[in-house]
Amino acid sequence: AAVEVAGKDDVRCCIVAVVTAPIPVRLFVEMSFYNPSMNVLVTGRLLFEYPVTGGILTMSTFDSTSLHAIQSLADVVRIETLQVLVSCICLVYIYIEVGEMRSLGISYWASGWNYFDLSQYICILISHGHSFYLQNLESSLITSSYRYTSFVSFQEFVQAANMGNWLYSFVLLICTFRFFK
Repeated sequence: AAVEVAGKDDVRCCIVAVVTAPIPVRLFVEMSFYNPSMNVLVTGRLLFEYPVTGGILTMSTFDSTSLHAIQSLADVVRIETLQVLVSCICLVYIYIEVGEMRSLGISYWASGWNYFDLSQYICILISHGHSFYLQNLESSLITSSYRYTSFVSFQEFVQAANMGNWLYSFVLLICTFRFFK
């Protein structure tokens, strides 16, 4: 059963409760909050489990992310231009690495740094692809933001944005190691 709750001023919430039976009984409560004045999305999941032995077992997770649609057009153009430029440079480096693979043959794989270089270039390209995916997801989210009862897209965006943060951190770590090579 879905319950729509309107909060103070511009905070919106939608709560879904699903009860599965017979034993043990579990109650899932999923919430999505959007605060347009701060451009913040928060999703939460509460789990209440009533085991046959008695008592209540609880679990909760909350994630948040902010939308980037408030950036100026000049900032967006600057960021996108740099991402495309870095992606092109990575493709050139991958081309050079493939040339080295062909010239060195099996001995190319003897050095661990070659694995590291290839993984770095591929991870950077993946992070740029994920960034474009997030921008597309955010634009579709903004166009449907007034239909806050369809909360699944909020949760999808928050999960994708948090995964992006982990991915960007990993790429930054790899690039730092590459710098000290």
